[in-house]
Amino acid sequence: MFDEKSESSYIDLFMALSNAVELMNPFIGSHHKRVAFIAYSLGDMLSLTKDDFNNLILASLLHDIGAVSIAEWSHLLKFETNKPYRHSEIGYYFFKDTEGFKKIATIIRFHHTRWENGKGKVVNGESVPLASHIIHLADRIEILINRREHVLKQTCRIRDKIKKEDGRIFMPKLIEAFMELSQKESFWLDIINPNKYKVIYNNVEKVWFKPSPDEVENLFKMLSRIIDFKSTYTSTHTRGVVAVSETLARFFCMEDKDVKLMRIAGYLHDIGKLVVPIEILDKPEKLTDEEYMIMKSHAYYTDNIIECIKGFEKVNIWASLHHEKLDGKGYPFHYDKSNIPLGSKIVAVADVFTALAEDRPYRKGMKKDVIIKTLREMIDNSNLDEKVVAVVEENYDEIDSFRKKIQEGAKEEYKNFVRQVSVLESS
Repeated sequence: MFDEKSESSYIDLFMALSNAVELMNPFIGSHHKRVAFIAYSLGDMLSLTKDDFNNLILASLLHDIGAVSIAEWSHLLKFETNKPYRHSEIGYYFFKDTEGFKKIATIIRFHHTRWENGKGKVVNGESVPLASHIIHLADRIEILINRREHVLKQTCRIRDKIKKEDGRIFMPKLIEAFMELSQKESFWLDIINPNKYKVIYNNVEKVWFKPSPDEVENLFKMLSRIIDFKSTYTSTHTRGVVAVSETLARFFCMEDKDVKLMRIAGYLHDIGKLVVPIEILDKPEKLTDEEYMIMKSHAYYTDNIIECIKGFEKVNIWASLHHEKLDGKGYPFHYDKSNIPLGSKIVAVADVFTALAEDRPYRKGMKKDVIIKTLREMIDNSNLDEKVVAVVEENYDEIDSFRKKIQEGAKEEYKNFVRQVSVLESS
């Protein structure tokens, strides 16, 4: 359980989020971790302060978090891009209002800023962090590595390409550090060696303080934006599930710390949908058998992502089992009522209730009597727990009122997000 004594740290959380974002697109593989290792190596040579070094690594692990579409990823695979700032601004937007992460937001915002003989020190009156320039160089080095060819056969080509951009695209002192570093075969072999990522973990772990429970919740609230904003059909769904899960937890007299964990489970229950193609998520009609199989995988990936975060065992169980059935015919683990805990049953009911009650682009939210009838039918089919559904029925108006309030706020947030992205696309 996550509490003040938890072993979880920022590096645990960011590694997990990095894994989640990389699941969004199979073409990028371990791009974030490779960039983080290169940035780590450059930052180590520059003798950065502890805070600057940690912010550099954490921002590296999520620098492309704003690239939420395949088209965006393919665009970024080019060494020089015409409009690299859209995803940087979206990444900045995800982090900027998350308490404790504003420095990381700024680093991500400027991580494609060119040096331009010193002009890149400032953009629109705002100072560009050194970490942004380091990540820019690390990112472009990683992009130049051809994964179908042995890395040591490519070192001269990459060194020459980077050196030619000294002063134009990249900061000269970073080029100098890279040229020295890149003479070592070990540097290149380390980049492609997944076992070396633990070097990042171990070094950041030693000096980076643990997040508070509130900071953890804020971080995953931010992550839920990525899940919801990926699909217009689910732009406020997660917040609704959080609201209903939290309310039900209180009706079941859970302790305050477990209510907080329940909210986090609500934020994370659909994190595995990052692996599901947008065409499937946004499909208004019934899914084909093949599409449904792909959709079913999201609960597995929810478990896969959360399980690597120390202290989140309870959250993981509650979040990843929300599609299990009491008769063992759910997915992905086929657990039955004997090993599905109350928290998972609550998230399952909250997920279904929210989906039925909320407006979708292709239909209005269902009426109270229809929702209750549907929930009762799902009890008969062993889909949902009878006791949890009974609490929904007994407190329907209070639960639904809170859901509506929270989702209205989320809807305004989504509209603001769309407006900002529209400005970026037209600029």
